[in-house]
Amino acid sequence: MDISAIRAALRISQAVSGARHLNQALEVVAEQSLLILDAASFSISRWERQRGVLRTLINVGALGPGEERWPEDEFYPLTEYRLVTDLLRHGEPYVNSIDDHDADDDAVALIRSLEKESELAVPVMVAGAMWGELWAAGHEGRRFGGRDIQILQAIATQLSIAIETAKIFSEMSRCANEDALTGLANRRALDERLSDCKDGGERATLLMGDLDGLKVVNDQHGHPAGDALLRAVADVLSAAASTVPDALVARLGGDEFCIMMPNSTLSDAQRLACDVTRLLTAEVSPAVSLCWGAATVSDQIACDGELIAAADAALLEAKKLGPGRLAVHCAPARQQPAHDSRRRPDTPLQRQMDRLVARVVAVHEPALPLLSTLEMLAVELTRIAGAAAWCVSIVTDDRRGVKAVAGLESSLTSSGLRLLAPAEQSVYSFDDYPATAAAVRNGAVFIAATDRDDSDPAEVALLREYGYRAALVAGMNTPAPGYVMEIFADGPYPGLAEIVPHATVLMHYCCSKQR
Repeated sequence: MDISAIRAALRISQAVSGARHLNQALEVVAEQSLLILDAASFSISRWERQRGVLRTLINVGALGPGEERWPEDEFYPLTEYRLVTDLLRHGEPYVNSIDDHDADDDAVALIRSLEKESELAVPVMVAGAMWGELWAAGHEGRRFGGRDIQILQAIATQLSIAIETAKIFSEMSRCANEDALTGLANRRALDERLSDCKDGGERATLLMGDLDGLKVVNDQHGHPAGDALLRAVADVLSAAASTVPDALVARLGGDEFCIMMPNSTLSDAQRLACDVTRLLTAEVSPAVSLCWGAATVSDQIACDGELIAAADAALLEAKKLGPGRLAVHCAPARQQPAHDSRRRPDTPLQRQMDRLVARVVAVHEPALPLLSTLEMLAVELTRIAGAAAWCVSIVTDDRRGVKAVAGLESSLTSSGLRLLAPAEQSVYSFDDYPATAAAVRNGAVFIAATDRDDSDPAEVALLREYGYRAALVAGMNTPAPGYVMEIFADGPYPGLAEIVPHATVLMHYCCSKQR
């Protein structure tokens, strides 16, 4: 070898010793082999046994017609190339040139099609198994011989080491960034992706999902059944997210999943959550659902832990009202009492109410704003009743109506997912809603429903406008101001009737403590 070839060989050795990613090693080996062999072009190809083809991974040098540096679909069926078949099955290198009368006809045709004059190929073995082929082509009179075969075989040995090294690091990276149960990305991979997003100044949206009822499945059917359900959900998430460019699906542990969507909006997240809901119903079970929280990068939310925290806060809001809901992040106006969403949905009503009474008494202190306590009460009653939404309103200063100040609205999509959004802070006149006016004046509770003849027509019209079927309305005439708490159902509403006495007593208790 001349001095340049020796230097090229050293660069190959250095590339092998430092290989962490296979493509980096392939590129260095290909470029330096081109120089060592004084070849016109050089290719590295992988044997895909299942398909019976040789797939080219990289081409360098003076490329022929149709060749690309990193081809996506350059394949050579073994049935059409006898010499390639012998090389891969028996480890036999081969040399051909267009002026060799004994050369293989198919090989000569390939050489000419690539506008070259000669070829040289040797096998690459990795861990004792055939991996693929190194292939060099010459032109302008370059012909390959026995010495070139030996050089290329030595290079193939070094490439084998590089492949083994890259494989080890790839496996280590996979273990470090992959959830062992589902094969999805893990929290570490998500953090790295968010960091890349932040460094690149990308706008990203995050969907945080919580599988509803996993504990019930584990308790009733065992953890193997729960693991199987987690894997099934992971498959659905991957399938749904495959339509979103560069999306990352991760399992954060337990029953929590997330989908990171680069260059996407909250509307995109909503559509994806609906797609997941439809796929779960069709491919897993109509009984399987996830609650979702969504957040997007903004001037207030960075593409890092802040985005995760924002999506998680929205998820908590969704979980408060039951399974199969989606909420988007919005900064809370005030701190609300902590909520325990882990309670089983099949807990008897009386036991749930006993716990609620204990919580109301525990958190209700003079220092805690009454509105915060009423919000907590509304959320808990909505969940216990299996309702869809809630709202807390304050009597206006002129005491001629009420203004909605807190709440979550809910709309049911065709997929079965309920979309949550902050309630509109609208003002409603008592002149238009006499039943609500009477409830505030008398401290009473009533139920209005679209299918009840005794309901105030104005209340029924409002229910239909917002897509609800019934509402529990509880009024309280405190000195300053009065309050209205509403719990809405968008389906059958027996749960509302069951909580009427509890809502009456608890609201009176809360308001009495503020007098």
